[in-house]
Amino acid sequence: MSSSIPLHNAVRRRNLDQVQELVMSGADLGARDGKGQTPLMCAIASDCRLAADFIAKKMTFQDLNVVDNDGYNVFHMMAFFDCRWSQMMQDISDVCPTLFRQKDRAGQRPINIASVRSRYVYRILEQFEREQQKKQQQQYTTGIAENEEHPCNITITVVGHKGVGKSCFVRQLKKENIPEGGPGSTDTADVFVNYVGYNPNTGFRQQLNDDGEVETGRQRLKRLIDQHRKEQNIAVKPSADTSDRLPGQKEGSASPPTPPTVDASVLPARNKTDKEEVQQETVPQEQRRKQVSTSENTIQKKIPMEQKKVIQAVMRTKLDCDGAEEVKGYVTIYDFGGEKVFYNTHHCFMSSNMVFVLVFDVAMCLDPSRAEDGYERIEFWLRSIATYAIDRAAHGKGCPPIILVGSHLDLLSRNKEEQNRLFTSVLEKLYKKPELREIIETHVQEMFPIADLNDSTKHADVYQRVWTKIIEIAPLQSQWMKPVPARWVALEYELVRLKNSGMAMLTYAKLLGINKKLAVPLVEDDIREFLWKLKFFGSFLCFDLHSKRPFIILQPQWIINAFKSIITDPRFITELTIKQKLEWTAYEKSGVLPVTFIRQLWGRHEEFRFLEKAKYLYIALETLGLLSKPLSVDAEVNYFIVPSILQNADPKIICPVLDDPDTVKTVTLCLKFDNPFIPQAVWDKMIAACIHRFQRLEEPDLDGSKFIQRGFACLSVDCLWNMIINCCKDSMKVTMFKKDTDHSVPTGTGINLLNILKFLLQRILELNHQSHLGYRFYLHNDFRFAADDKMAKVEDLQQVQRLQCYGSNESRWIDRNDLYIWFINQNQKTQRTHMRQVDLTKALPDRKLSFKEIGRVSKYIGSTYQTFFAELDCPVALVEQEMEEHRHLSFRSRIAKIFVHYLRTKADTGFLAIADAMSRHRMDPSMLMDILDSNRNVMFIDETLPAEWLKKCLSGDDVLIIADHVDIKSYFNLFLELGVTPKTVDEFDVNYRNKKIRAKITALLEAFIKETNPRPTVNAILLAMQECDMDTQSLTAALKPA
Repeated sequence: MSSSIPLHNAVRRRNLDQVQELVMSGADLGARDGKGQTPLMCAIASDCRLAADFIAKKMTFQDLNVVDNDGYNVFHMMAFFDCRWSQMMQDISDVCPTLFRQKDRAGQRPINIASVRSRYVYRILEQFEREQQKKQQQQYTTGIAENEEHPCNITITVVGHKGVGKSCFVRQLKKENIPEGGPGSTDTADVFVNYVGYNPNTGFRQQLNDDGEVETGRQRLKRLIDQHRKEQNIAVKPSADTSDRLPGQKEGSASPPTPPTVDASVLPARNKTDKEEVQQETVPQEQRRKQVSTSENTIQKKIPMEQKKVIQAVMRTKLDCDGAEEVKGYVTIYDFGGEKVFYNTHHCFMSSNMVFVLVFDVAMCLDPSRAEDGYERIEFWLRSIATYAIDRAAHGKGCPPIILVGSHLDLLSRNKEEQNRLFTSVLEKLYKKPELREIIETHVQEMFPIADLNDSTKHADVYQRVWTKIIEIAPLQSQWMKPVPARWVALEYELVRLKNSGMAMLTYAKLLGINKKLAVPLVEDDIREFLWKLKFFGSFLCFDLHSKRPFIILQPQWIINAFKSIITDPRFITELTIKQKLEWTAYEKSGVLPVTFIRQLWGRHEEFRFLEKAKYLYIALETLGLLSKPLSVDAEVNYFIVPSILQNADPKIICPVLDDPDTVKTVTLCLKFDNPFIPQAVWDKMIAACIHRFQRLEEPDLDGSKFIQRGFACLSVDCLWNMIINCCKDSMKVTMFKKDTDHSVPTGTGINLLNILKFLLQRILELNHQSHLGYRFYLHNDFRFAADDKMAKVEDLQQVQRLQCYGSNESRWIDRNDLYIWFINQNQKTQRTHMRQVDLTKALPDRKLSFKEIGRVSKYIGSTYQTFFAELDCPVALVEQEMEEHRHLSFRSRIAKIFVHYLRTKADTGFLAIADAMSRHRMDPSMLMDILDSNRNVMFIDETLPAEWLKKCLSGDDVLIIADHVDIKSYFNLFLELGVTPKTVDEFDVNYRNKKIRAKITALLEAFIKETNPRPTVNAILLAMQECDMDTQSLTAALKPA
């Protein structure tokens, strides 16, 4: 203190030479006198500008942050004493920009003091604050647009058989008390998203409270901005010899406010037009990154107030100085239920971007009566996790990493050494299987024997070692530290805020709206890439990603709760009525889940509001393959099939059909994975995909429901051919058959079907993070599986003329020609035989279809649409996208949508090609004659309606009446029939995407009536509705005058 007081005294005496001498000799510029004031504060109070200016330029951030006994900082003092030293204030704010916002003991900011004491200083501070906000917005937008983050998040997934102690283990990790008797079994799964924040460098961990994820999200953004500023060296450093005094100006005299300095990069070169502003949203991302710097006017115009508040909060966020306790990553914990019925649901959430903890019961493995089951469960989970091994990670170890935890050791012995010995004996037995030994050596990173898992007071040191090991092996996760754009982090932060507000689900339209308001919005392609990446991290769930309207589940536990309301172990279903119990029993036996029953089950949980989001839940469940709605062309199907609940397959059920003398079979195709273990969930989802796209086989005097069983289905491919799909372990067999007097099997019969099945399987693998799994094709003589199956490898058949194979009851030679039933013969030029009738060929026009004709032909395609479009060389992906995108429309309208999209790219496809495709799949191509305008009725036929009334022109008064009678699922076909182009309908779809469909139909009708010349008549609307199978009688009654 004594060394600093002289400096205070020198300032008060205005002795500038002594002030300079004391400062240069190292006087403490942050020292406080009796009033708590620093030398700079004394200079301000004494109106000693030269001394203040000299001292201020030497002070550090810490010195400037000192406050006096009243809580005043430097700016409080300058406001109180009316010090109009604008350049000094600018210099100080450059070093310590937070001074503007600091409050004194009375809760007053400097600008509040200035509003009372100095209007002049108030204007300076007000201007500085505005400029600081603009500068912060500039720093934020630049830092977000031109930077990337390397996430180091961890997802701990705890798996194992029921009753092994998984939930106890999770509670121990979370340091939660375990009640006497244990926490109880887990129903399906419990997920704790971003439950812990941690630092991978120091091992620091902290449980995040309700606002913790939002706060750490701000910290993530602030780190990115600070990192960018550091890399670009954009920090403004005040010059040491700059003076605020004008030439000839005396000390203490007032100077006019000097405008704050502005970075030249933010000055507008010229004014932008509104058109240019819009175009900026659509330029490629690599170009947009160069266009981030914008003018002040643009910043104010483009950034909404809510986003400005976010920027302000981020820029004010303080980071840990030494970084030791700085949260850099999140830890999410999945606790999976152990019952088998949950495995298909688990399959939807598992990925290579996880640290798996496999808990198993050591006592069970050493109990002779239960040992076999105990070891089988360990083997199942080890093999299942290994299917996610996409590559070899760092240091030769495998991805994903696994930790083994042995439980129930306290039931075997209280001696720790004996417990370790028993635990080791189980591991040694696992090692005896070569396949398991390879998995353990590759993926298992550590093994922990833990007794008394259900006792919260024991083994704290062990759980600390578990945490340490988890953090150590986390880099073996597949997405560890892989860069993501900082703008994705900003969008993710908005999702976290929405989640914390209680929102469970976010539609794509709302996501686009949120993105549009961001300081650095993403282009739409970037948004979709962001969603795919987000799906991998486990904190949010994304569905319907192949359509144009994906959606996000912000709270994974919410949708898990919806799943477990309908797919769970019976012991978790309580409080059902007697009738509901009977329905549940019927559902368990058949695997058929009526929509009405689903709504009852979801309606029991009003707090989750499942029924309000039922449409999206159905899409999620179907996308994941947990439910499947059977294909129907005409009537709406009012039930789902749950593949995992179906009865075990009995392939003999189809034998009576195959034994019929008129039944003709193809050689059986077998798809066999390279990995000998494939989860049953893959095949359940494959069956779900097939029964959603192909109709169930119907045979006289046989129960068709028996043709769909677990891993087994008999389905119709087209009007002639059927198929058997039989899945078991690592293989899927496909056999086509028909009943026909023609016993030939044409070359290429199965090619289109195989392409469809390959697409469906690849999509299932892709959605479940297993697309890296490879497979090979074989041919066989039996659709069933037998232990001694010998199959002919396709590659071998390409080298030799024939190979012998045998199955469950016979042997057969497979000929090379059998190969070309399923595969293209590359050595033979493909020549399609035209199957259409010669007379029909002459009658049909050799041109492409009009939009009206597309709408008309769509009603003739029916359930054979998959192979029909494949015959036209229409990509399977296009068919799938249109069917998913427009699931809200009628089947016929969805087919029309496919046609419209396909014919845009295949403009040369006309009537003749369509007739040929119909013929090949036993559809009647002569029906094409009925769709030609030249063969259509031009007057609506109803003897009760006067011709003059039918010729009456429609007016605006008729719109609401007509709209009320339009089938909302068939409106697309109606407007095609009225001559409206698909492009116009699509534009209305976009403009009315957030409004009720009836409002869209009304708007379309208004535009149609107004823009059609001559004005359309009652006759035109009735003919169009009749073509689309709508109720013309009720419309007629409504339109006719009383």
